[in-house]
Amino acid sequence: MKATPAETSVSLGWSAVTGATEYEISYGQEKTTRKQPSAVVQGLTAETNYTFRVVAKADGYEDSPSAEVTTRTLSAEPETHSPN
Repeated sequence: MKATPAETSVSLGWSAVTGATEYEISYGQEKTTRKQPSAVVQGLTAETNYTFRVVAKADGYEDSPSAEVTTRTLSAEPETHSPN
């Protein structure tokens, strides 16, 4: 699985599993599902470590979880003030 962090989001991509109808993404206490082997997880906190895991599912069958990937969101952009 590949994770690309931004300030308050992380883009995830992983290899498709043959026959999978959905993928469950989990991080912390949060879980969400997607139909495609990619996702953008939004609403995260800047400068924070997150560990993501993906499980492929199909018709009541659940694959074993993928390897975990840990990434850190980027720092917030400093505010810029224009001179008067």
